[in-house]
Amino acid sequence: MPTVTPTPIVEPPPLATEFLTDVKNLSYDSFDIPHTPYSSESNWMWNSQTANINNGIFEFHGTFTWASEFSLKEQLANGEGIVMRFKLQSANGNSELLFRAGDPGTDDYRQFGVWPNNYPAVDIWQPVYLLGEKNNIQGNLRLSPDIGYGLLMAIGKDAQLLAVMWDLADESNRVVYKETLGKKWADRSWYFGGKADGDESLYIDDIYRISFGEIK
Repeated sequence: MPTVTPTPIVEPPPLATEFLTDVKNLSYDSFDIPHTPYSSESNWMWNSQTANINNGIFEFHGTFTWASEFSLKEQLANGEGIVMRFKLQSANGNSELLFRAGDPGTDDYRQFGVWPNNYPAVDIWQPVYLLGEKNNIQGNLRLSPDIGYGLLMAIGKDAQLLAVMWDLADESNRVVYKETLGKKWADRSWYFGGKADGDESLYIDDIYRISFGEIK
């Protein structure tokens, strides 16, 4: 009888359990197998003129007027999040990684993003309500070009937001953001993705889509 090789279980980085309870991996992308955004094995959408998969890395290049975007095909719910590893070409502030729900320009729109740059910042939008760099970001991490970093972003079932960014070579070198918002941020479907302007590129590897119980 032939031996059946089990599918390996890929666990998200241990750092996720420092901030979240009951962490489970829902999907994992290593980008080791090249594919296009239109192929069935791809979990992502992107413009093939501004992004590609090269040697196991998703290379995402900005274009002027922030026209470059990529996004996860499957939407996330409250109680889910992402963990990823990345590098930056410039670390100049002209890129953003974000969750969004609703239609931009409407009262229903919500956005939770981070600016991965020399001085990491948070970007939170809802109509007539903007939170940014001054809101509860703890830590002294400063990002530089061509250095490996990790990012954890999660939206709790109770509308609590979490973003953690850290140096892969020293996980204690990090910034942490937590905020609990109103019930209008709960029970939603979220797109996750990124955008960049013309003088920035992101090099992304190992993206985990996770579920969790609570934000600690």
